[in-house]
Amino acid sequence: MSIREALPPVLRGEVAATLTAPAVSDLDALAERADGERMLVFVRDECAARMRQPHASHGVAFLLAEVCRRNGEIERAHQTLLALGDGLARAGDWEALALIAERALAVEETQAAVRLLATAYERLDREPELTEALQRAWAMIPEDLEIGLQLAVRLGAAGRAAERRTLLAELMPRFAEEKRYVGLEEAALEFSEHADTDGLLRLVAILPILVEQGATGELNQLLDIAFGPIAAAGRAGEALPALRAVVSAMAQRLSPAAADRLRDLMVECLRQGPARALPDPEAVLTASGVTDPVRPFLPALEKFDAIASLPPGQAVHHSSFGAGRVVANDAETVRVDFAHSRGHAMPIAAARRTLSAIDEDDLRLVAASDRGAIAKLAAGEPAEILVRALRALGGDADATRLKVFLVGSHIIPVKDWTSFWRRGRAALDKDARVDASRAFEQRYRLAPEGATGVEAGGPLPGLEVRKPARTNLATIKKFLAQHPRADAALAQRFGRYVSRVMLDPDAELMDRARAGLHLARWYPERLEEWATVLRELWELGLSVADLSGEDEQLALLRSSHAAGVEADAILSALDSRFASVRAEADELLERLDERGQETLRSTLLAHAVRYPGAALRRIEDELAAKPPGVEGWRLLVAALGVIEERPKASVAEKVLRWLEPDGAFERILAANPPDEDHRLRVRVLLRQWRSSDRFLFPALELVERLGLVEEAEAVRAARDQRSARLFEGVGQIAEDSDLVVMTRATFERLRGELERLERELRTTIPQTIRKARELGDLRENAEFQSAKLKQSNVSKLVASLQKRLARARFVEDVDSKDGVVGLGTEVVLESDTEVATYWILGEDEHHHGEHVVSFQAPVGRALVGRTIGDDVEIGEPGNMRRYRIVSVERKLPEQLPAAGDAGDAS
Repeated sequence: MSIREALPPVLRGEVAATLTAPAVSDLDALAERADGERMLVFVRDECAARMRQPHASHGVAFLLAEVCRRNGEIERAHQTLLALGDGLARAGDWEALALIAERALAVEETQAAVRLLATAYERLDREPELTEALQRAWAMIPEDLEIGLQLAVRLGAAGRAAERRTLLAELMPRFAEEKRYVGLEEAALEFSEHADTDGLLRLVAILPILVEQGATGELNQLLDIAFGPIAAAGRAGEALPALRAVVSAMAQRLSPAAADRLRDLMVECLRQGPARALPDPEAVLTASGVTDPVRPFLPALEKFDAIASLPPGQAVHHSSFGAGRVVANDAETVRVDFAHSRGHAMPIAAARRTLSAIDEDDLRLVAASDRGAIAKLAAGEPAEILVRALRALGGDADATRLKVFLVGSHIIPVKDWTSFWRRGRAALDKDARVDASRAFEQRYRLAPEGATGVEAGGPLPGLEVRKPARTNLATIKKFLAQHPRADAALAQRFGRYVSRVMLDPDAELMDRARAGLHLARWYPERLEEWATVLRELWELGLSVADLSGEDEQLALLRSSHAAGVEADAILSALDSRFASVRAEADELLERLDERGQETLRSTLLAHAVRYPGAALRRIEDELAAKPPGVEGWRLLVAALGVIEERPKASVAEKVLRWLEPDGAFERILAANPPDEDHRLRVRVLLRQWRSSDRFLFPALELVERLGLVEEAEAVRAARDQRSARLFEGVGQIAEDSDLVVMTRATFERLRGELERLERELRTTIPQTIRKARELGDLRENAEFQSAKLKQSNVSKLVASLQKRLARARFVEDVDSKDGVVGLGTEVVLESDTEVATYWILGEDEHHHGEHVVSFQAPVGRALVGRTIGDDVEIGEPGNMRRYRIVSVERKLPEQLPAAGDAGDAS
């Protein structure tokens, strides 16, 4: 049967005229068929037309609503159902009303629909549907107090007492606002009967409203019901704020004497509340007068507050006087015993402003009374000191706050802080009272009550993407040092990051190595990928010493051995500052065959500058063994190379002892003249000497004693010749372009620049060329051509810097004469109109100051050799000005300490 045939009986009221469950089901099926035949609009219009005629059936209205809903006309469908529900309510058809209200709520949840549903279930007296409908209504219309009351009744009838009390607690403020005191009394009795102290406290909290309404009789009645159970439960202190508001309101609205009626209740609140924390509660209650019925209550209450804020016996701290103890407080004057001021009197206002209460075991109080106890704690129980400090600081602090507190309070002397903190930090990591989950950030907090230490699942460090890789990797390292079992959690958070750093060709070598070690430990299945990267890193100049930690160096050495690139790893590990790393490198060296061992040892001596510590130990071992014969010259060249390259003070002193007359080298080499190769190596090394003359002259004297007189004389002659050219050419343009004059500070700056360029030439540029080559045809490859051009330019610059530094002579070596302008002097000139200052240095030294001039510049040439009082002309041709030299002072730039020396000094 088609829709056109099935619809007319419904419209005539012959089908589904009365809304029963089967009729509703039939109408739903009819609407579904209309939807399937795309006849929803037709059915809607027919039903709407019938609804405009008299005596349309309820079935027509329902069908109209359903086809509108299916056609997307939600508002029309909902309004049609609500109108139908109103009609059913008037007709008293409660079963049908329940069906229609449920359908209306399914279309759209509104207050009108839920009211209809509650009305239907109430008339049907159907449970639990009625209670559920009322709960839905209350959730949607919480401002309807009648629905709330109806729901409370139904919950009570259903035996759901706990839910009823919860609802009553929610209704009480509304009862108070609308002066429904019977409802409040009913709630109070309900709470009292079931010993619901929380509900009674909520009741007391709204009592100030009753005072404002003048309902003091009802207030007293409610207090009679509620306060007894509250006090019996020991929770009267929680009612104190509300009762204080009641007392204050009664004093203002009625009279101060009216508040006295609640004196007994208030005293009990004070006893169970703030008085519990006082050293002697009854003494404060008596002194204030709150328990004396003769004395007015409100002034006595104010006096109690003043005394209780700083009660006798309370430990306190003052920012100037330090820790002390209150000995008296009469609400006007407070007397405190400080360590250096006994019985110090302070007005109560000043005392409350400047004194803060502290615990009895507060370190500041202990330090004021017993310095010996503090010293004993600091020496034997550093964790106890830090736990108490955390407690004084609110339970959470970082290392800086702890230091400021402990050192600033004179608990730990500032000179002892470093050693104390080292011991204390180690103890905190094991102390169950402290949560050290963020110790990697130098932050600690007191553990929650009942905790047994740092929980497994604690907070992990965050990934700071804007910071360099070194920072994030250092954070991972610190965190693992504190939580060695957190590898799995860190792998989940940092796995992608460390992989990206390891594979990043532009990252620092040490960062890539450190990231690779993490990756290899977290993802064993990627070991081959790590081995490939590791081989690349060694080709780019990686060293074991690049990693600062002992564990990291050992891991890198082992990984390199597994990856088959152990030669470089062994050599750099032999130079490690850690004995365990050197021992493992020695063990790996011993596993090599004889040829492999000899190759590595030869490499070590040939590149002694790169591995100074290992080379020095090797030389020492060789010198202590049987006389090495002509090979001793190889040891000498290696030793000279070490001190020629900014050695540590300890290294330099050891080598100098070997160079002394009758020293180790003279003993083994006196009878073993060098071959031509070693003679040439010694000559080149000494002629190109770049380090201090303090190391050069002992070397020259040694080679002279060993028979290399000509080589030593040649070096001396070359130096003398250069010095002569330098001193004779001062003030003139040097004809010898080989002569390079600079300060040692400039030399160090240029050497740092050279190292940077050499590293770029060795790592960054080859990587750029390799990437560009992968892009395709080199003839049309702009990136490749640009990279090659940069390689050429940097190579030329490196060669130029190497040449300059190799031939450099130092301004500091030039002798100066008092009052004579020369290299390394500052000159003050004076004319009729101005004063000018010039600092005479070498070439390209303007970074030392704006008034620096080269001795080769026109101004420098005009000044050098002149003395105080001489007149000079300076300026451009045609614009020369006459000056008189009024001052000449020796001035040299500050010499930066070598890296090795600085480290040695520490």
